[in-house]
Amino acid sequence: MDSSLALLSEAEPDQDVATLMAQAARLHFFRGELDVAFRWAERALRTAEPQGYTGVIAETLNTKSLILRSWGRHEEAEALLKHALVLAVEHDLPASVNRATFNLSNDFMERDRFGDALEYDVRCLDHARLLGNRVWEQMAQMHLVFDYTALGRWDEVMGILEEYPLPDEASPENQFPIFINAIGHFARVHRGELQEAERSRAAAEAIEDPADVQGRLHQHFSTAVIRLAQGRSEESLAAAEVALEALGPLGLRAVAPGLTAAMEAAFDLGRMGRVEELLAIGESAAPSERNLIVRAQALRFRGRLAARAGDRPAADAGFREAEALFRTAPYPFWLAVTQLEHAESLVAFERDAEAAPLFEEARATFLELGAEPWLRRAERGHMSEAPGTVVPA
Repeated sequence: MDSSLALLSEAEPDQDVATLMAQAARLHFFRGELDVAFRWAERALRTAEPQGYTGVIAETLNTKSLILRSWGRHEEAEALLKHALVLAVEHDLPASVNRATFNLSNDFMERDRFGDALEYDVRCLDHARLLGNRVWEQMAQMHLVFDYTALGRWDEVMGILEEYPLPDEASPENQFPIFINAIGHFARVHRGELQEAERSRAAAEAIEDPADVQGRLHQHFSTAVIRLAQGRSEESLAAAEVALEALGPLGLRAVAPGLTAAMEAAFDLGRMGRVEELLAIGESAAPSERNLIVRAQALRFRGRLAARAGDRPAADAGFREAEALFRTAPYPFWLAVTQLEHAESLVAFERDAEAAPLFEEARATFLELGAEPWLRRAERGHMSEAPGTVVPA
């Protein structure tokens, strides 16, 4: 495409050539080639704006917003994306409406605003169904799995997975049901459904595109979570480290789940030096990159490290600050995990009375989520147990 465009653009580019430029920008973004993507986006806009090619402008602003977001220019990126949606609506461009709505939802996810993300994903789903666009309907459902997972609405996650059963054969033709199931791995793992989670992971791996940076991130994050739950911590850490390779092209907000998974595995392996190195990635980042989940997980792991070192005041402070942040998002699952770890540390410090309400609140959340392995661990809370691995056996 690049070679063809180089020849075509020697003459005065028309709308078709501008459209190809916009598509080149989009494809290079998903390959993680941000500088090349940005150059094509600029060429597409320079061609499209004077001629009033509104569809090209809307699509290119959308792609340019993704590039800027990866570079940490979040406010500028959001402004471009919102205007892309305005243009798409005003000029009745259904595909561009869906893409802008979908990407705005993703932006809200990275800002820990899953309630807003859910609103946009429902709009995207409704619009896709109105148009009879099956592809966009499935993409919206993929996003809804993310939303419901974060918001603790795991029964609704399972409802979507039942609507899109995992196909018997992994192929590009049935990629969306595979991806929807793969994204549902988190709830499945923490409900103890490891066999189904592994089947989904394997199916997604079979159709993975090595050039797709986002796809690789999600695939290796999924592998890291599943392997840790299986007690295969070395493999979990290796997969999480691969997921972190997306830090450059996608930014810290996008790779935050992979960073958490890496810290979980490193802690489980007793590699506290690596935990400190991973914590430094988040703690040394620019303030705009350190969203709530990055800050809260850092505080949680500071609490775990302090508890392991026998420093009760520091452990208590880290856990309490993490709990406060998780509660504001809200992230009910991570709040309950932090409360459980906090309670276990209090028991280890012989402060059982302070631990009891934390055990009880965590237990209630795990019961509501259907997180059976965690529920069992919380119900063992009366036993004097030092904090252990984050994923129960």
